[in-house]
Amino acid sequence: QGRFHPDPNSVAAQSLPENRLLPVPAGSTRLGREWQGTKIYGWDNEFGRESRREVPAFAASEFLVSNKEFFDFVQDGGYATERFWSEEGWGWVSDMKPSSPRFWR
Repeated sequence: QGRFHPDPNSVAAQSLPENRLLPVPAGSTRLGREWQGTKIYGWDNEFGRESRREVPAFAASEFLVSNKEFFDFVQDGGYATERFWSEEGWGWVSDMKPSSPRFWR
């Protein structure tokens, strides 16, 4: 039920709290990590030369995006609106011309 209800028009789906964007302040983050001495799991693409990067302030959704929210994005023309996409993402949309996720068909 709730965020996982299969019908986006159900009472459960319609009564979800608003998924607000929360501010995340600018700061620095570490990229990469050393293989030696690592005692916790990591994906292979996480290892390599360690560096620090500055990240500008941004906003992130309070909750994971629900199917209803994504359905609304698709219905509202999200795949035809450049401002919702990164440059690389818009290049993909422009080339592939999707109107929704392939598995929705």
